[in-house]
Amino acid sequence: MKKNLISSFFENLTSRQFIGLLFLYQLCFIFQGIDFADEGFYGAFYQQIFRDPQSVEYNFMYWFSGIVGGAYLHFFPQFGLLALRLGGVLMITATMALVYRLLKPHIGGKELKTGLLLATVLISFDPKDLNYDNMSSLLLVGAASLFFHGLNRHGKFAFFLSGALISLNTFTRLPNVLGLAMGAVIIYHGWLLSKKPILIARQTLYFGAGFALATLLILAVMHSMGHLSVFMDCVSLVREMGKSTENTHGLKRMMKLFRYEYSMALIRGGLALAGLILTGALLGRIPQRPPAARAGLVLGCLLLALSLLMAIRGIFFSWYLLLSTITGLSIIAALGLLLTRKTPVELKVLALLGLGMLLIQPLGSDMGMYSMGRYSLWLALPVATHYFFGPGRGPASWTALDLSPQVLSGMRRWTVCFFLLLFGFYALTYTWYDSRDRTKMIYTVNNKYVRGVFTTKAKADALNELLSASARYVHKDDYVLVYDLFPLYYPMTQTKPFVRNSWPKLYDRVVFNQELQKAVEEKKMLPVIIYQTINTTGSLNWPDIHDQNKDWDLNQPRNAGIRQFLDSNHYRLTWENIAFKIYVPPAR
Repeated sequence: MKKNLISSFFENLTSRQFIGLLFLYQLCFIFQGIDFADEGFYGAFYQQIFRDPQSVEYNFMYWFSGIVGGAYLHFFPQFGLLALRLGGVLMITATMALVYRLLKPHIGGKELKTGLLLATVLISFDPKDLNYDNMSSLLLVGAASLFFHGLNRHGKFAFFLSGALISLNTFTRLPNVLGLAMGAVIIYHGWLLSKKPILIARQTLYFGAGFALATLLILAVMHSMGHLSVFMDCVSLVREMGKSTENTHGLKRMMKLFRYEYSMALIRGGLALAGLILTGALLGRIPQRPPAARAGLVLGCLLLALSLLMAIRGIFFSWYLLLSTITGLSIIAALGLLLTRKTPVELKVLALLGLGMLLIQPLGSDMGMYSMGRYSLWLALPVATHYFFGPGRGPASWTALDLSPQVLSGMRRWTVCFFLLLFGFYALTYTWYDSRDRTKMIYTVNNKYVRGVFTTKAKADALNELLSASARYVHKDDYVLVYDLFPLYYPMTQTKPFVRNSWPKLYDRVVFNQELQKAVEEKKMLPVIIYQTINTTGSLNWPDIHDQNKDWDLNQPRNAGIRQFLDSNHYRLTWENIAFKIYVPPAR
């Protein structure tokens, strides 16, 4: 039987061609959609980390990402947001290439490519900026690669470098310090191979020494740059905020979210696996003759068409549901490999490293699996694809079905097509807080920082009006208070956050009021205030009117601090449009 043309083309691609195609796929999505929040949060940090680091103190929990992003933006200032998006694509592609090199000797090329394809499509439904999420993935995969090399070749220096990368990753995003748990893999590997305790201790020592020495070096570099005191102030602030029940980054809230998300992922993954096993049992009973094959093709097409229709109508399927299911399947696969005696030692170690990355990396993220979890699948998903669809592999119940290679190949093809089409659909119809209709995003904003990025007419008009009006009161390097989900204003105008955080909503009310008063005392001035009146993150048809906009009514309890500040300092409203207001102090 002739191979499917698409499957044949896919399998015959060289590693460079395959990675190059995935790079181009990601590149397609960087030219549309303007996000007011996250992209502004990164951009303001990169723009000010070398100019006025105190103004972006809150971001110093991501210090190394700021150094990389600030240097990158310094060399490509003329491209602004577009440059950062290209940098994000490059970062993800580098991670992909590193994973390919690490797993290729241990996983079949077909399963490896399938896993990487799914991981790429999974995270590419929105433009990818150069940020701490994708940078964390690259550094953690790099550390895992060095770690794996050290285990297999007894490379002392590899362990040292792996520990150093974990340290660097910690300063990229503070919760990444949990990457030190990778040291437990040394004990597991030693137990599998009955290594001498002294050898296990030495390997652990090299790993820990790399982390410790790199940390001291990084702190010394921080001190020489004048960043250490800012970093320590940030750590103190984060520690206090972690105790808050109101703040989205509260420790108790994030741990509760983690437990809920991963228990649901296991349930959904288990249900999906049960469905696959049932499908395999049914297919195994159908004679493999052309009529049956044609019937399977028709059935598969109908299933995919129904799935897309349900997705379009918003019934049952959602991007998050699919992510949760894939995460659950990846955890099940990793556990299956770890608990199966016949699994090669190298594959057990890779499964454990992938499982660790999958469970540890999302910790510390206020949106958990939804934001950071999708970046943690780079190792686990290709390993899971190998487990479920690799030759001679699969769960025990899978093997008991005695499926033919043709049936197993067909199941893999239809499962992958199912996920690819649905994720592809979401990529085309979702742009991270912008319009679902890409045909409407053909307008640009008259600003150098967002040049070359297209959005809807309504968003472009509102931004152009605000930028034109605020230019009468705000100039480059001025301190401005933007309240409170609109960090993008800072990099667009090259201004500086007044309260040492470009995204005030990340503060709880008590901390916001404290930071506001502290800023006035230190700077001895009152800033111009840009006040949003329409939710900048909740609507995909922005700036439509809906209930969430009531949150920015000055009479709401959450806005008591800013209302009191406006009243007590006699601010006056000088301009407004459908989405924004400009308040200026009496001296202006």
